[in-house]
Amino acid sequence: YVMVLEFVRGYDLGLWHRFLRETGGLITGDVAVQVMIRVLEALHYAHKFVRSDGHALEVVHRDVSPGNILLDTEGHVKLLDFGIARFSDDAGEYRTREGEFKGKAAYTAPEIFRGAQASSQSDVFAAGVVLYKILAGFNPFEGDNSMQTVKRIAELEPAPISHIRSDLRRELDAVIARALAKDPQNRFTSAAEFAEALKWCRRQGEEAAHARLVADVQRDFMGDMPARLG
Repeated sequence: YVMVLEFVRGYDLGLWHRFLRETGGLITGDVAVQVMIRVLEALHYAHKFVRSDGHALEVVHRDVSPGNILLDTEGHVKLLDFGIARFSDDAGEYRTREGEFKGKAAYTAPEIFRGAQASSQSDVFAAGVVLYKILAGFNPFEGDNSMQTVKRIAELEPAPISHIRSDLRRELDAVIARALAKDPQNRFTSAAEFAEALKWCRRQGEEAAHARLVADVQRDFMGDMPARLG
């Protein structure tokens, strides 16, 4: 058997964020939003995926995090590592056992820690955490240990992103707050709805935001970043 994988000429979002933090910078607001719109479009495709026989698989990623988002030098955004994804008709040895945790704690929706099944709403929450982190420079839920992280996810209401960065549109506050709602019923009903809300939070249009993404990626990926990160 042969598995053929696409070669992505670039780096993951986590490495790019680390490089910018080490060099005293942050991802530009419109660029961060543009990246997340693309991630949410990929999530929506997975959530609504229908097999050729018409059966909806409702694939839930369960591990949306900066390290699982790839960017190439042409500005393409790829969501990868569906290794622990859950299908609506999972059964047998690959179905997550009751009480078994999957994913990264600091990006996990609060209902998962209460025993709920992963869902498209829990993927929306994780995407909201990723966006908050790359804009603010830190994950507000990440504690010194796993117990503290779970407690912060259950109780902490992160500060509005506009209180941390003055260069962002105020509309982002409400959009991110909705994505990070503790009750999944209060979040966006789909990844597509989250993406649509983000489109109104860019300072520039689609083409300009994408052009800035390409320029910033090429500046760093083809500049000092490879040597800096070894």
